[in-house]
Amino acid sequence: MKRLLFLFLLLLPLTACGDGEGTIITDDDDSVSDDDDDASGDDDDVTPTNSQGVTLTTDDGLTLQGTFQAGYGSSDGPAVLLLHQITRDRQDFNSVWFNFVEQGISVLAIDFRSHGSSDVATVGLTELLEDPDQLKWDVLAGLEYLRDQPSVDPERIGIFGLSVGANMAVVANHHRAEWGVKTITAVSANRDRVLLLAETDTLNLENAQYVAAENESPQNAMAEEMFNETVEPSDLRLVLGTDDHGADLLQGSGEAQVGIPAWFVEQL
Repeated sequence: MKRLLFLFLLLLPLTACGDGEGTIITDDDDSVSDDDDDASGDDDDVTPTNSQGVTLTTDDGLTLQGTFQAGYGSSDGPAVLLLHQITRDRQDFNSVWFNFVEQGISVLAIDFRSHGSSDVATVGLTELLEDPDQLKWDVLAGLEYLRDQPSVDPERIGIFGLSVGANMAVVANHHRAEWGVKTITAVSANRDRVLLLAETDTLNLENAQYVAAENESPQNAMAEEMFNETVEPSDLRLVLGTDDHGADLLQGSGEAQVGIPAWFVEQL
């Protein structure tokens, strides 16, 4: 089931609904640059309701903050770890939060080290983009937390990442047997940085969805390259008519807000 589709359309930001509840997202961020080093504004998005704040400790000794919510009616069901963009935080996912939980998928969004309310790393932001011994501990802590939840089947965990979060999602897919990850969605991933973070010259990928903007370079070409490297099931989606990156791409595309959770429903 290898799908190369150009179906996503650029839409205005909308309300993500679930059982009558929703979070209104307004796209008031600054524009982003070509890669993960983009600047962004400080959103004051509403925290998803019926969720709980959680505290995680990484194996290298940092404390991370996150938000967890069990999927509606979920018991021993699927879960997705949400990984945000550089210089932002877990609120990147407010626009899709209920699109997961209303379909029975538990979700955990974390603030990476040096972001949001989490501890500050011992290296700068630029090093976080390329140092393989940094963000992997945050991802592993998030995966461990999900495996310990009674609402979660530890064999049905995926990762959805934006920008550097997408890079880490691909790294997790490369290490999927060891890290316990079944499927991923990577939005605006950078393959060159994935290779650095995974400490490899050759990627071993399977069961992954890649999303990029039609005019987003080089992420559009890199998404297709990783798609061609991925063993089925795999999926490639381009958001038409835009060069938006990462979180801005997600917030601007209603099709992406629906289509990405649908991928996890299908694969988990």
